[in-house]
Amino acid sequence: MAFYTHGGVPAQGSTGASAEIRAELDSIAASFVLLGALTADRAIVNNSGGTARTVTAGTLALPYNFAIAGAAITLTATGTTNVTLPTSGTLLATNGSAADLTSFPTLNQNTTGSSASCTGNAATVTTNANLSGDVSSSGNTTTIGSLKVTNGMIANTTIDLAAKVTGVLPTANGGTGIAYFTAAGPTAARVYTFPDAAMSVGYLNIPQNSQSAAYELILTDSGKHILHPAADTTARIWTIPANGSVAFPVGTAITFVNETLGGVITISITSDTLLFTDGTTGSRSLAASSIATALKITTTKWIISGSAGLT
Repeated sequence: MAFYTHGGVPAQGSTGASAEIRAELDSIAASFVLLGALTADRAIVNNSGGTARTVTAGTLALPYNFAIAGAAITLTATGTTNVTLPTSGTLLATNGSAADLTSFPTLNQNTTGSSASCTGNAATVTTNANLSGDVSSSGNTTTIGSLKVTNGMIANTTIDLAAKVTGVLPTANGGTGIAYFTAAGPTAARVYTFPDAAMSVGYLNIPQNSQSAAYELILTDSGKHILHPAADTTARIWTIPANGSVAFPVGTAITFVNETLGGVITISITSDTLLFTDGTTGSRSLAASSIATALKITTTKWIISGSAGLT
């Protein structure tokens, strides 16, 4: 765009007419109008058509890239300064070291890239912040509402585990490996602690497993009672398997019940030891209307006792 182009009159070395000279001067005056008025603390920019220059009034809109070589860009305002960033592409690029933000704005877009050093006031992220590198903060506290760390580590900080961490922290990672749950009690909430897998939670009652045939105990019979119903008048053999076959934990208790009119039950053991209260060992007979309980006291030894019908 040319602000002024001379009209060729008067010609060089010739006498100029008054009207011609006034017309050229008018053209020169009109070109100064295109430069824009001089106003304090304003920027002059080309208009969208490239036909004139105007003075900014408040917002400075630059439709193309804006590059500064050498000196930094400083934003100074007495109130809130809003910087609208694009929703895609690179929001902030530094040539060399990480960006040093000494007074953080509110970030309302995703931020990605390498490590950033926060040396001033705390940063507030109003939406997602995708941090692909290290994040360090020195100075005032950086508050994060929700934080998900995948294959990473949080170091040199204090976290309120009681209020901010859920799940079970394994002992290998510095936790206890113990899970907790809270249930409503008679007057207030109660906290129950579950031990590790080496221990079991028992029953409030003694669940029943009814059998009317020869039967060999299985691991889920622990803590239950095996019932021989009155309708089955046939004698049956119930077997405690060897520890090498079914490894009941030490402390397992299983009760045998032979209902009235039921056939005699023989309680046998495969290869381990079944100890009676009188010191003898071996299979035992349980008559009708009788009850007996076997308790595992070592890896390969059980002790059994019961009512008078146990012989």
